[in-house]
Amino acid sequence: MEAFIIYFLKANLVLSVLFLVFWLFLKGEKFFLLNRAILLGIIFLSMLLPVGPSIEHFGMGTAALNRTDYNEFIGFDNKIGVPTIGIKAIQNDKDLQANTSSTIPTKQVSLTSIVFFIYLIISTVLFLRFLTQLARLFKILRHSEKRREGEIIFCNSKADLTPFSFFNFLVINDAKYDESQTNQIVQHEKIHIRQWHTLDILLAEVFYLVFWVNPLVQLLKQHVKLNLEYIADHEVLNTGVDTKSYQLNILHTCLNQAAVPLTNLFTSSKIKLRIKMMNTKKSSLYNMYKYAFVLPLIVLMYLVVNTANAKNESHVLIIRNDDFKTDGKKPQSKPVKDSDIKVTTKNVVNPLKEKNESAVLRITVAEFKAYEGYYKFQFKRGIDSHIKIITKSNNLVLIEQWSGKEFIFEQKSELEFFNKAENFPLKFTKNNEGAITQVLAYNRDLWNKDNEYKPQLKAAVKLTSDQMKTFEGYYQLNSNKEMVAKMVASKNDLIVQTLWNGTESTYSPESESRFFLKSGDNSVTIKFEKDINGSITSGTDFMGRTWTKNNNYAPRKEIQLTAKQLQTYEGEYTFEFKPGKIETIIITARGGNLILKENWSGNEITFFAESEVDFFSKQRPFPLKFTKNAAGNITHVLAFQKDLWTKAR
Repeated sequence: MEAFIIYFLKANLVLSVLFLVFWLFLKGEKFFLLNRAILLGIIFLSMLLPVGPSIEHFGMGTAALNRTDYNEFIGFDNKIGVPTIGIKAIQNDKDLQANTSSTIPTKQVSLTSIVFFIYLIISTVLFLRFLTQLARLFKILRHSEKRREGEIIFCNSKADLTPFSFFNFLVINDAKYDESQTNQIVQHEKIHIRQWHTLDILLAEVFYLVFWVNPLVQLLKQHVKLNLEYIADHEVLNTGVDTKSYQLNILHTCLNQAAVPLTNLFTSSKIKLRIKMMNTKKSSLYNMYKYAFVLPLIVLMYLVVNTANAKNESHVLIIRNDDFKTDGKKPQSKPVKDSDIKVTTKNVVNPLKEKNESAVLRITVAEFKAYEGYYKFQFKRGIDSHIKIITKSNNLVLIEQWSGKEFIFEQKSELEFFNKAENFPLKFTKNNEGAITQVLAYNRDLWNKDNEYKPQLKAAVKLTSDQMKTFEGYYQLNSNKEMVAKMVASKNDLIVQTLWNGTESTYSPESESRFFLKSGDNSVTIKFEKDINGSITSGTDFMGRTWTKNNNYAPRKEIQLTAKQLQTYEGEYTFEFKPGKIETIIITARGGNLILKENWSGNEITFFAESEVDFFSKQRPFPLKFTKNAAGNITHVLAFQKDLWTKAR
C-alpha cells in the first residue's frame, strides 16, 4: 500500500503540473490535433513517469544475462548430501529493541488504512456508475433501427436524445431534423467516428476512476471532450458549411434533449465555448513556440519524480522468524552471532513487537548498490573464478561468470540475503570504512570483492563445418561417470548440453582445439585433446577436470514400475555423516517415480526407474541403487555416489 500511495502522489504531481500548463497557455490555441496529443500525453505520462528508472540507474551497465540452469560441466562440484550452512534469523523483538526506539505509531497506520479503504469504496462506486452508463448506452443501440453505410452503422432511435456517436455507431432520431440539419449532424459525427474519438473519451473516463481525488482530473476529462468537439466543428466548417447556420443548428439540437454519457455529442454543455472558438481567428504559427516548452517540462517532471528515487528510494526488508527454515527444520549449521546483524535507529522503521511479527528495514539505493561488483575465489592454485552481483528491483542477482546462471536473493538483514529455491544464503562482510569486501557464497566459499576485474572479451576464429563436427559426441567426467555432456556443432559454435539436468551453454572457437564460453566470462574454456589420428579423445574444462569422449555412450532408458512396486522403496533412510551426527533422507513414490527429500534442507529430487533396483535423476548427476535382502525387502540405498543409507522404517 505504501508503494501505491507514493506512486499515486507522484502521478498526481505530474498530472497537475502538465495540465495546469496546458490550461494556462495552450487551451485557447486552435492547434486542435496537437492539443489532442498533449491531453492524451498528460494521461499517459502521469501514469508512466513515476515508474521510470531512477536517474542513478542510468549508465550502470548491469544488464543481467538470460537465466540458464546450473551447468556443472563447467561449474563447481555440487557437494550433494552435505548439510548447507544456514543463517540465524532474528528470533524476537528483543534483538531489535536493544538497537532502536523508533516505531511507527499504530494510529497512523490505521488512519492510512481507513483513508485507503474509503478511496477504494468511492472508486468502486464510480466504476459501477461507469458500467451502468455503458449498459444504458448498449441498450439504446440494441433498440435502434440500424442500417450500414460503408463502415458507419446508422441507428435511428425513437428516444428523445441528442445525436451522438460511439465508435462506428451514429445515433440520431431522423424524424426530428430536416435534411439540412441531418446532413450537418452526420458530417460532424463522421469526423468523430473516423478519428476514433471514442477511445479518447473512454480513456479519460477510466483515468478519472483512479485519480478522481484530484479535482483537476474532472477538468482534464472535460477538456478532452471539448477539444474533440473543436476538431469536429473545425473540419465541418472547412467543408464550406455556413458558420451561423451550423451554430444555430447546434443550439436548436440541444434544446430539451437528454445527453448520453461516454459518447461524442453533436451538442454539449460547453456550447458557448464551441461557438466562441469557431469565431476566433486561426492561431498564428508564431504561437507554436509555446509547445516547444512541453518537452523540457516533461523531462523536468521525470527528473523531479525519479531523482527522489535515486536519493531516497528505499527497499522494504522483512525479517521473519522462519526466513531461514525449511519445512519446519532448524538450520543445521553454526549460527551467526547477533553482533553480526547490524541494525541502526536510522534504518529501522518498525521493530518486532511480538514473537511472530516482522521487522521492516529501509536501505537506500546507494547502500543497496554497494553490494554490486565482481567477487573472486581461487578454486585451485592458479585458477580464479568470478561471480557478478547486480541489483534488480529489491533483490540481488548473483550471476556465475562461468555458466551465466542467475540466482535471485531477497534481503533478510543489512548483510544477509537468501535464495529460498536453492536454500542458498549470502553473507557479506564490511571493512572498518563500511565498504563491502567479501561474501560467503555457496554455503562454504569466501569470495573477495575484485574491483579491478574485467571479464575477458575474445574474438572467435572461423572453423569449417567438418572441423566443428569432429567435436560432436558424448563426454563423461572421469571423476563421476554420471556426469555426461553432449556436444553438438551449430554453425561456428559448440552447444554443450548437460544430460543430468538438461542445461545448455554455447562455446566459440578461439583456436582449432580450444573453445571459450560465448556468454559470460570468456576465460572459461574447454581444451580438447586429439589422438595420433587427429580424432578428439577428451576435453579439459577451466577447472582442470578431464572429460573423456565416449563414442559408445547410450542414454539411460526409463522403465515403468507399478505403484505397488514403488511403494516398497518408500521410507526413511539414515546415514552417520560423522560420529554422533545422523542425517536422514525420505523416499516416497509420486507420479510413477521416486522422490528423495533431503531432511536437512527440504530439497526434493525426482528419480526415474532404470531397473527394479537402479534409478537415475534428470536433475542431479547421481543415481540411486537399492539393496534387497533374501526376502526381497529393501534394506539399503547407495545415494550421493558414495553413501550407503540404511532403511530405518
